[in-house]
Amino acid sequence: MSTSEEDYSPFDEEKKNRMVWIVPSVLLHVIFLIVWLSLPEEPPRKPSTRKLIINSQQAEQLQQHVEDANLLVLHSKVSELQDIKQAMAKIRDNKMNQLRSFEQEMIEVAPRDARDLFHQFMSAQMLIIQNYQELLETINQSESRSIPLADLIEEKNLEALMPSLFEIDDLHTLAHQKLTAVQEQSDISFALVNTGEVQLDWIENPAVMHELAELKQAMSGAREAKNKVFSNVKSAYGGKPEQALNRLTEVPDDFIQTLKDYEQHLLDGQAELEKKQTELSGKIADSENKVLELETQIKSAETQLKTMENGKEKNALTQNLKKLRGQLKSAKRKVGDQKKAYGRLKFSPDRKLGNKYKAIHAYMDNLFTKSPQTEWITQALQAQRQVAEASKALLETLAQSNVSPAEVQP
Repeated sequence: MSTSEEDYSPFDEEKKNRMVWIVPSVLLHVIFLIVWLSLPEEPPRKPSTRKLIINSQQAEQLQQHVEDANLLVLHSKVSELQDIKQAMAKIRDNKMNQLRSFEQEMIEVAPRDARDLFHQFMSAQMLIIQNYQELLETINQSESRSIPLADLIEEKNLEALMPSLFEIDDLHTLAHQKLTAVQEQSDISFALVNTGEVQLDWIENPAVMHELAELKQAMSGAREAKNKVFSNVKSAYGGKPEQALNRLTEVPDDFIQTLKDYEQHLLDGQAELEKKQTELSGKIADSENKVLELETQIKSAETQLKTMENGKEKNALTQNLKKLRGQLKSAKRKVGDQKKAYGRLKFSPDRKLGNKYKAIHAYMDNLFTKSPQTEWITQALQAQRQVAEASKALLETLAQSNVSPAEVQP
């Protein structure tokens, strides 16, 4: 058997730990990496500025090239502008041709259209004049029917007033309708004359324009007169007078019955008061007679007592006298209470019914407190006739203006 020395082999040597050399190697690489990353970076390379150097011939060529390019652009712009100019000229020519056609047409039709407008204007003036005349007639009728009613109004005889009040109320309503018609035709007139003025501008006739100015001045005066009439009539046929008339004619039967009920209520109340006063007066008279009777008995007893001697009869008479005096005192107190009661007797009318009665009387008091100024209506009518005359003169001048004979209306 061999010994340990004989079994020796170089491959049987004990192996060493690998971590002994691996760890330092890794640490070394890490340190190297850290050092490399911490080194500053080199700045990027900047391209060097290249100097452009051209000679005079190249500069001339370049200038010529730029001029040629600009010239082409200029020619293009000039050509574009010329096309636009030609298009605008064409549009202007078309518009001018249309304008000439329109002007020619307006010169031909303007006199005819103006005459048509002012014929309508003349018709409106005739309607205004007619409504003014009817307004004046209506107001005269209303005033003539209201004057005789003064006595009935003073007497507060509503039942007798009612037939006339219905007629006058209808006349007031008609007057307001006439005012409305005048206002409507006035508005139409101003609209027509404004439109007609535009038509007349195409005629260019000084005589026509003069007549138009006269017409507008007449219309201004007529408008002022109309405003005065409207204010005056609405003041007279409006407000409290008109409200009173409307209320009385609205429920006449109720108002008439209210007046009758209240007046009967006063009569009944006064009769009842007088009845109570008569009854209480009788009681007072009875009480006063009782007082007189007791006073007579007391005087008689007092006289008799003076002549009597002391005794039973005198004592009895004294006791009776004392009793009579007590009765007299009570009788006098009763008379006083009855007279106070008589003084408190009164009649208090029903307040609600009384207020209705007073309101109806107030309505009657407000009837016909104002009257329209008919002379103002006459002035407005005259002013409106002047407008019609001015309109007629304008139409005659239009017929004589420079228009074709076929268009002239007789």
